[in-house]
Amino acid sequence: MITGLIDRLERTGFAHRVLDPGDRRKVIVEPDEAKVEQELLPRFAQLNSATKPAFYEGYEEEELAAIRHFLSRLIGS
Repeated sequence: MITGLIDRLERTGFAHRVLDPGDRRKVIVEPDEAKVEQELLPRFAQLNSATKPAFYEGYEEEELAAIRHFLSRLIGS
C-alpha cells in the first residue's frame, strides 16, 4: 500500500527514494520541493486563503502562539 503510493509519487516526479547511508535496510523518501512548490502549492492557495481567516477566528494572539509552538515541536522544526 505505502510502496504503491511512493511508486506513484516517483512516477509523477514529486518524490524519489534515497538509500540510507547508515542502514542498508532503509530507504528515505525525499520530496522534489521545486515540483511541489510549482505544481501543488498553487492548487491549494485559494483553499488556504478561503479557510485561513475562519480557522483563526476566535483565538487570542497568545493562544495562536501556543498552537504554533506546539505544532513546531510536534513536527520537529
